[in-house]
Parts: sequence; C-alpha cells; structure tokens
Amino acid sequence: MRTPYDAIVEGLTLAIIAPSEAHSQQALDVVQEIIAGAIDAGTLTPEDVERAKLEAETILGTYEESN
Repeated sequence: MRTPYDAIVEGLTLAIIAPSEAHSQQALDVVQEIIAGAIDAGTLTPEDVERAKLEAETILGTYEESN
C-alpha cells in the first residue's frame, strides 16, 4: 500500500521529468491535493513534505547520473 508520502515523492519526480509543461502541471496539481488532504487528515506534517521534496531531488540526481 502506498502512503501519501510515497505519492508525493513519486508525483514530484514525475512533475520534473514530465514530457511537457502540461503534464508537469497535472502532476503538481495532484501532488498539491495529496499534500493538502494528508496535512488536513494529520497523516503528514509540513516537515514530512519537505523530506519528500528532498527525497525526490535525490531520486532525480540518481536518474540524471544514469542517463
């Protein structure tokens, strides 16, 4: 089962590598909905969101190094 945290990391990663600006914006819109819902539900903190951003950056760094 995926967690909101996992979904945020994956969504941010997809937003950056998306093939177009429109696809990138769609991914960001979904990520923002997940963040808002998870924070409202108390399942994520703002600190968790920042950690997810850092994890997405790490994944992207690894991705760029392999290409």
